[in-house]
Amino acid sequence: MALVIGNSAYQNTPQLTNPRNDATDISAALRSLGFKVIEGFDLDKAALDRRVRDFATTLSGAEL
Repeated sequence: MALVIGNSAYQNTPQLTNPRNDATDISAALRSLGFKVIEGFDLDKAALDRRVRDFATTLSGAEL
């Protein structure tokens, strides 16, 4: 299992250009290694919390 977050739109800083591309590339690499990947892009706090909860739920019974 892997959780990959790519946030580029922040409130108090200029938008970053690469986080989504980097996260997509990392997700693809992890999938090629057999990981199940949960992704999130430009998430606000509530959406990030939901992704983390989803990830934690999928960890139940997962191998190390």
